[in-house]
Amino acid sequence: MEKQEGTTTPVLNKILDELVKQAKWTQQRIFLLKCRDQNVTPKGLKVSVPKGIMNRDEEIRFKRKCELDLIRKTIKRLYVKQQNSEEKLAIMKLELRNRFRMSGSWIENTLKWLKKKAIEKVKPKKNSLRTKFDKLKEEKQLLKDLLLEENNNQRLNQHARRYIGRRLGTFKDIRSRDRIA
Repeated sequence: MEKQEGTTTPVLNKILDELVKQAKWTQQRIFLLKCRDQNVTPKGLKVSVPKGIMNRDEEIRFKRKCELDLIRKTIKRLYVKQQNSEEKLAIMKLELRNRFRMSGSWIENTLKWLKKKAIEKVKPKKNSLRTKFDKLKEEKQLLKDLLLEENNNQRLNQHARRYIGRRLGTFKDIRSRDRIA
């Protein structure tokens, strides 16, 4: 067996860095997929439309369409990043095998250990994304409740105006009653 050139530590550190990046991207992708499926938009991907350009319904539809497009594109971008990272990992595995003459089983066992380590490093990010998603769902529900309440108030106001209008009569009727009294 030939003498090994240097140590494997720098390569293993690079592999760990790539695995951590992959784990973060996976968590971000899962978060965005949940947002897309639950019809929720993260604050960083919200779109604003200048007032007065469209009516409220058109604005809501346009904003939702743009936000969904942004979410889809971000998911695709994260997927591409992960694919590129997989290629880098494959190159580093080859380097371990060829340059350092490591066996395939040693490389696979080391990768499993490094993946566990990467997942541990990303746990806080995973928890923060879960909390963020829960808050977004709560905000969506609050907004939905407020819109429902607003619609109910508008309906009540319309019913009240009609009722008052029927009880009081037309403007002419009110004026004639005032003159008589």
